[in-house]
Amino acid sequence: MSSMNMKEKPVMDLESVLNKLESSEGKQYWRSLDELAQGEGFQEMIQREFPRQAAEWTDPVTRRRFLTLMSASLALAGLSGCRPPGGKIVPNIKDPDGVIPGKSMFFATAMPLAGYGTGLLAESNQGRPTKIEGNVDHPASLGATDVFAQASVLGLYDPDREAGLTYVGKPKSWDDLVANLKAELTKLPKGKGFYLLTETITSPSLVHQIENELLKDYPEVTWVQHEPAASDNGIAGLTTAFGSALQPLYSVEKADVILSFDADLLGRGPAHLRYTREFSKRRDLEKLDSMTRLYVVESTLTNTGVKADHRLALRAMEIERMAYLVAFHLKIEGVAKPKGLSADAHFWAEVVADDLSTKGKGTTLVIVGDEQPESVHVIVAAINDKLGNIGKTVSYIDPVHARAGERSKSLRSLVDDMNAGKVKALFILNANPVYSAGADLGFKAAFDKVPQRYRMGLFHDETSRLCHWHIPDSHFLESWGDVRAFDGTATVIQPLIAPLYFGHNFQELLGGLSSRPNRDTSAIVKDFWKNWYEAPAQTALRSSVPFEKFFRKSLHDGLVEGTRALTKLVKLQVEAVASTIKKFEASSEWKEGSKDNLEITFRPDESVFDGRFANNGWLLEMPKSTTKITWDNAAIMSYQTALDLGVSLNTEKRPELTDGVYRSPAKSYGFTGGEHGRAYVDTIKLTIQGRDLVLPVWVVPGHPDNSINVQLGYGRERAGKVGTRDVGADVYKLR
Repeated sequence: MSSMNMKEKPVMDLESVLNKLESSEGKQYWRSLDELAQGEGFQEMIQREFPRQAAEWTDPVTRRRFLTLMSASLALAGLSGCRPPGGKIVPNIKDPDGVIPGKSMFFATAMPLAGYGTGLLAESNQGRPTKIEGNVDHPASLGATDVFAQASVLGLYDPDREAGLTYVGKPKSWDDLVANLKAELTKLPKGKGFYLLTETITSPSLVHQIENELLKDYPEVTWVQHEPAASDNGIAGLTTAFGSALQPLYSVEKADVILSFDADLLGRGPAHLRYTREFSKRRDLEKLDSMTRLYVVESTLTNTGVKADHRLALRAMEIERMAYLVAFHLKIEGVAKPKGLSADAHFWAEVVADDLSTKGKGTTLVIVGDEQPESVHVIVAAINDKLGNIGKTVSYIDPVHARAGERSKSLRSLVDDMNAGKVKALFILNANPVYSAGADLGFKAAFDKVPQRYRMGLFHDETSRLCHWHIPDSHFLESWGDVRAFDGTATVIQPLIAPLYFGHNFQELLGGLSSRPNRDTSAIVKDFWKNWYEAPAQTALRSSVPFEKFFRKSLHDGLVEGTRALTKLVKLQVEAVASTIKKFEASSEWKEGSKDNLEITFRPDESVFDGRFANNGWLLEMPKSTTKITWDNAAIMSYQTALDLGVSLNTEKRPELTDGVYRSPAKSYGFTGGEHGRAYVDTIKLTIQGRDLVLPVWVVPGHPDNSINVQLGYGRERAGKVGTRDVGADVYKLR
């Protein structure tokens, strides 16, 4: 690993900073080390961003560039002739008298992200979706939304979306596609050699179509799921701990003490909006005598860490030993005291364990992030069992998504099969594995060996470019469907508008391949829920309300009654837990520790997630919560790590700015970031197994030493006009 300095830069006067801290009285807050130091670079940046006598901004933003960045917004403002969707949709109001010009109407729907749904209310003005709000009745939303939901309206109107069905660049009809797929499936014995690659799927009706129609008619078809920002470590750990695949549900508002191991409970995940609401309720001292106490151990600064009462920064590779150290102090059977952690970590673990153990049974909660290895999930399950939390602050359900625990394993198997010539045709739904599969898999080279390649998605992206067939998908605001929330609650997705870019729905395609080919998606979804309603398990529901009224209410409310997953009665598998403990204590990680090795951690980005929102200018312009970086990703590290690597702080020295320099700062000085692209920083070259990548360095207080965090989703080669213009670096090349 090496660093590349653009200019020689003075090192920050750390002694003067420490003196300032020691001489200060009371609490003082600062947003960065630069602000604390109050050096010349910081003062210059403040003056530049907030000038005392601001004149007209003279930066030359060309008309062409303005139109490029504002394309989706302008499309939204100027769109005319929007058609209503097929099927009957139901507004989320009590007594609609019809559409009144100038008056908004709201429709309950849900946005799928990484497979899971968040309940929303979509505002419509004269048939045009214009705004997203949260659905107070939905368990994953409780009336709140995140930035991705807010940005989804701009995604709907994005003019860079795939706008026509083609085969090797030539326009084709929908009937041509259906006929081609039928012929391809028919010539393969029982579909052997035909592979379907999707993202994570929780849609009940889509899972039913794949498993009970497609795989029934063609039983040798192979279904693979790929989710680049997800991990199956949690499911694997709980399978070991309890003997079956499970998914945890947390009751945050019931917990007096919460301990988090590298889990961004309040910032990420399909339930983070709900957990944030519950956590906030327990922090309101005007209504409560005492509040929840939050301990956080994490490998990079998160929204959860910012809210912690007590926070410990550790490298991701050290958190496993930290979890076992807490377990040791809680007297979990068979756990020895791990070595290699600092004195502060040992003291911290002892205090946390004491706080957890002195609270009443079932009044605490210990959680762990999916990025942590399987053994951490096993020991955390044992800790929650010891503290009496199971069934109270944490419960378990069957995994909501289909084929749980198979994602990473099945993608690797797919690459092996492509290299072996076993894959005769591959249909990819929305996933973009050519970009996001990770360099170590070699997906792109293997993909070139597949004779027939299909891609259905919103954009003509890196994967679409290598496919024979390009099929435009429909946006969730313009298509029927359904999706489950984190707790299994289902929502019927109802569209507000007919597809703008000639998009179709994958369920419509599967319907065309089935024995009932002439159904539209609204009929497919409704038929599924009618069959569910008529099943023996819903006898009580049928006796109280007829189906049409039930389905209409489901559309109105934005959730389907009776679909929340039932909690499971679980019992800790003591022998399996003991075996996991022994295996870890026999490992080199336990015996030798992680020493001072430099680690690199990968996390989805706050703005573009795993790359799927890379063409949304509104999201790219949004400053990240802990770094305030826009339009870029960076190598996040601590101040000490930056010194050790020979790189300097963000604002210690900057080149003089002239109009000519500003017009093209990236060409003159490499990477830029910050407001107006004027944060000039050092860059660093990261090397993993011979793969190199250059990233800008960004120092963040509270980041663990000898650890670098990088964000996924940037460096796209085919994202659209906004996201493909040298926006960040592709860290999947290191993964």
